[in-house]
Amino acid sequence: MRPWAVTAGDGIPTLVREVLRGNDMQAEPLVEGIESIQVEWGIDGADADLVPDYYDDEPGTAELSAAVTARIYVLVRSLEPVTGYLNDKTYRLGSKTIAATNDAYYRRVYATTVQLRNAEKFKMQALD
Repeated sequence: MRPWAVTAGDGIPTLVREVLRGNDMQAEPLVEGIESIQVEWGIDGADADLVPDYYDDEPGTAELSAAVTARIYVLVRSLEPVTGYLNDKTYRLGSKTIAATNDAYYRRVYATTVQLRNAEKFKMQALD
């Protein structure tokens, strides 16, 4: 993510991806208005039942190999300020809290939990 869309300083947060073009990495804008994305990994503990026992936003290598789900949080902001609106809300994206900005932009958090495909396959191989 970067804090501008088209021109540095335009103030529109934008989700970008890095693309290799020739010998250079270049940012390619994907979606404007994305302020933050957070991921928490659902870790299956020692019981290996493919059900997350806890969530961790900074898992180590061993924990990440035991991940069976991912919780994804996205904070989206309006592209233009809303006249007469004061955003004094605090947002929770899993374990991360984003403080109120007290500006005129409307924001919303979207969240979902996804099962990591092939987690069962990897677990079974690990048990063999």
